[in-house]
Amino acid sequence: MQRFVYLVLVLFLIASCEKDSIKDLDEIEFIVSADTLLFRGPEVKSLLVTTNPASRVEYEIVAHPGWTNVNPKSGYIDNNIVEIKISSSVSDGFSGSLEGTLEIVSANGNKSVFLICTSGEQSFYSIPDSLKIPAYGNNQELKILNSGNVPIYYTASTSNNYISLSSTTDSILAGQQGSIIVSPNRDDMLTGQYSSMINLTINGEAETVDVLVDNYLEQKLVLDSDVVDAEYSRINDVLVYVSSTPFAIHIYDVSSGTLESIPLDFYPVSVSVSPDGATAAVGHDARITYVDLSTMSVIKTMNVSCVVQDIVLTNEGWAYAFPKSGQWVLIRCINLNLSYDNEVMNTGGSIRAGAKAKLHPSGKYIYASDYDINKYDVQGGQAIFLYDSPYSGTHPIGGNQWFSEEGTRLFTIGGTVLKLSENPQQDLIYNGSISLEVNYAEMKWLDHSSGNGELYIISTSGNNWDEIYSPYIYVHNSNNLVYKHKFELEKYLVFGNNGGGGIYDAEPYFVFSNSSGSSIVVLTKAYGSGLLHEWAIQKIEIE
Repeated sequence: MQRFVYLVLVLFLIASCEKDSIKDLDEIEFIVSADTLLFRGPEVKSLLVTTNPASRVEYEIVAHPGWTNVNPKSGYIDNNIVEIKISSSVSDGFSGSLEGTLEIVSANGNKSVFLICTSGEQSFYSIPDSLKIPAYGNNQELKILNSGNVPIYYTASTSNNYISLSSTTDSILAGQQGSIIVSPNRDDMLTGQYSSMINLTINGEAETVDVLVDNYLEQKLVLDSDVVDAEYSRINDVLVYVSSTPFAIHIYDVSSGTLESIPLDFYPVSVSVSPDGATAAVGHDARITYVDLSTMSVIKTMNVSCVVQDIVLTNEGWAYAFPKSGQWVLIRCINLNLSYDNEVMNTGGSIRAGAKAKLHPSGKYIYASDYDINKYDVQGGQAIFLYDSPYSGTHPIGGNQWFSEEGTRLFTIGGTVLKLSENPQQDLIYNGSISLEVNYAEMKWLDHSSGNGELYIISTSGNNWDEIYSPYIYVHNSNNLVYKHKFELEKYLVFGNNGGGGIYDAEPYFVFSNSSGSSIVVLTKAYGSGLLHEWAIQKIEIE
């Protein structure tokens, strides 16, 4: 009867699979009906083999115990189920136990079947050496197989309170399987691994099963939006970022942990926060939204003649829009305090489309980069081109840059460091370079803490074929630029639909240090997870 039920189930499985098209031959699974067969003296057992989906696959029995006979030993599974007969060749008077392994090989996987033969009164059982409960799992099943021909009795206990057992005593009839559900007690666990042990006494014999529990404690703030661009106000200890789902600007108070949002009418492309932390400007396609961060309200929206790839905002309410498209372009300069559209272009040289820009800590100048660094005077409102660096093509510059906190140095995305000065003869002078810990890695973001004398760097993993952001914040000495150590970012725990799951790396995109240097805040994304909410804010305390 058991065999008939199993045969029906397997046939149903094959029939179901035939409805689906086979996309890849490597996806064909080789299946056997049992991983253990128990013989009671001289006896014949059937082992069923098939594939999922139903396919034509060749198989061969390459090994089996000497006390067994197997027929057939090779053949084809031709879109059906093949029955292999296995007989134990022991005599009728045999008393004792034998065991061995039957090995089957095929082009689509190999299988091992454990064979046991017992006769007379034999107490014989099998248990696993260890169990592992993943962070996304609620429990595991400890299976106890009674392979003998007499009942077995067990008692069970745990070595500590990290786990609980569904049963601490029971009996299992001959040829049957019992189980104990092992559940983790996660309430007092932090992120990490916890070891425990199950102590068993089975028919008077002492046994142990090691148990390892992976635990994950969520500490980051998971966001219900994406992140398009972000800036940080050190003066207010506030992180400001814009999202496209939904269209909004978000204000996260790092000290209190509160998060507030202001809806936007247009898709945001870039954001800038004024140095005094009072206002923000959001760049869109052909528009700029001016936001009051203290009242959490939109002040106005003004027109601009470009897609605002990057934007810079001053305390005086001037916004500088850097176009996304074109080739050589001019900066759009807009006074957001006026009630009418008033766009003017920068004077002097043009810059490549897609350039990134930052306002110098003095508030007097904008430094913008493409393959070179251009300097603009913005003290009068309209941006005036002054000069560029002397290192175009000599030292790697890249397409973004960051200032030291006091404004005396500029760090480029290409790793080149330049000394800054009010004196044009001493401005943008080579001052060293940053070497990343990983070969072929590229720097993506940087922030400087003068209080700690440290640079906090985001870089790629060094994989030239697939640009993956490394799941660390790399810390360098800001004085000599030498690598010191790195912070590993909190990973993402993802639960599967069928009880499974996985742990995914956090890709950092933005990192900012607070004014005292006591902490950094990082915007991260779950790499390759497929999560609906894959962005998060992580705060790391600096010791």
